[in-house]
Amino acid sequence: MAPIPRKYKKFLAISIPVLAIFIGFIAYIYEYTSTTNYCGTTCHIMDEAYETQLHSAHREELVGCSDCHLYHGNNIVYSLVYKGYSGMKDVYKNAFDQPVVLHTTEWSQAVIQKNCLSGAGIT
Repeated sequence: MAPIPRKYKKFLAISIPVLAIFIGFIAYIYEYTSTTNYCGTTCHIMDEAYETQLHSAHREELVGCSDCHLYHGNNIVYSLVYKGYSGMKDVYKNAFDQPVVLHTTEWSQAVIQKNCLSGAGIT
C-alpha cells in the first residue's frame, strides 16, 4: 500500500477537526432551537402560543413544544430536513409575510398527529 501524500495528510489534518466542529455546532443549534423557551422568547409571532402553553395542561415541564412539533423517529436525516424546512419556512414567513395566524403544512400536521397518537418524546 502506497503512503499517503503529504498534501493529503495536511488536508485531512485540517478538514477532520473542522468537520467535527461543524457537526458539534449543528447538534448544539438543533438542541438549542428545539426548546420551548427558545421558541417562546425569540420568536415574536409565538408570544400568544407560548403564554397559552405556559398556563395549560401542556406546561413545559410536562410537554414541550418540540414533543409535538418535531419529528421523533430514528431517521436523523429526515429529522434534520424536517426541522430545517420548518424552521426556515417560519423564519421566511416572519421576516417577509408577517402572518397574523399560524398555519401548519400537511407535512407538519402529519408529524404532529403521529407524535400525539404515539406520545413520542413525552416522558
